[in-house]
Amino acid sequence: MRDEKKPDSSGHEAARQKTEQITEDAGGYLRRIREEKGLSIREVEEATRISVSNLRAMEAHDYDALPADTFTKGQVALYADFLGLDGVHIATVFLTERDARRGGRKARKRDSAPSLSPKKMAEPSHISSATIAAILLLLIIISFTVFCIYTSWNPFAFLTKRSDRFPASMIGVLQSEEAARQQGAMIMESGRTGTEQEQHESALSELAGANSSRAAEMETRPLVPPYTLTVRFTRSTGIELARDGGKPVRRSFLEGDTANWTAERRLSIRFDRPASAILLLNGRPLPFPEEQDGRWLVKIPATQTDQ
Repeated sequence: MRDEKKPDSSGHEAARQKTEQITEDAGGYLRRIREEKGLSIREVEEATRISVSNLRAMEAHDYDALPADTFTKGQVALYADFLGLDGVHIATVFLTERDARRGGRKARKRDSAPSLSPKKMAEPSHISSATIAAILLLLIIISFTVFCIYTSWNPFAFLTKRSDRFPASMIGVLQSEEAARQQGAMIMESGRTGTEQEQHESALSELAGANSSRAAEMETRPLVPPYTLTVRFTRSTGIELARDGGKPVRRSFLEGDTANWTAERRLSIRFDRPASAILLLNGRPLPFPEEQDGRWLVKIPATQTDQ
């Protein structure tokens, strides 16, 4: 190949002159320059991000193993630039040689589309984190929708429906919370234990009256285990609970708290404060116990011996 232009003083033109004066094919020229510089294929791959298979295909003129023209031209130019040569010129010579070696077949139009820079050819494409997050969110929504349809589960009904673990009479107790709170205030103002007990039992009678028919029906049924004790605390207090002969456990509750305990054989609960809760045993109103040694003890069944 002859140089038709006189080189100027710039390094770029000097490199162009050296490239244009080569007498061997472009691929062999790249390989020779690489070997003269003492570089291995792996080192070129790490520096340019061009795969080893593509580098070997360039040097061996294995055109069928190379990608499309735009990518091939960019990678050849990047390889040549890395070796200190005129990458654009060598890439053009490389593609010209390829067209000539394919039996004089008309060269494909390579200049119709804008060329990408060599670095863009070698660098992997990047997807923004916002796009990835949106795709993941969409997949989660689709998966959740498919799960709901497959299981016939309505999450909105699940979130809005009220718990059915409490007996029917407990609903009446919850609806009368304000009345129980007022009753607790009256008990705190009174200093006599007997009066506190009478006021508490009166509050229980009023609450049970709202469900009198239900309570009357339940009273006719025998009380058999398992025992389920529902406690609605009208005052903040501490308790000591023992079930089925187990070790007593201390707990504290605030006004307005609700708790449920179930025992297979027996259950006992001691309250630290008088008239501090409304009790339901298997759905039946249960009177608050009388004072015993400064505490108020409930035994279920009432005939059990002290533990």
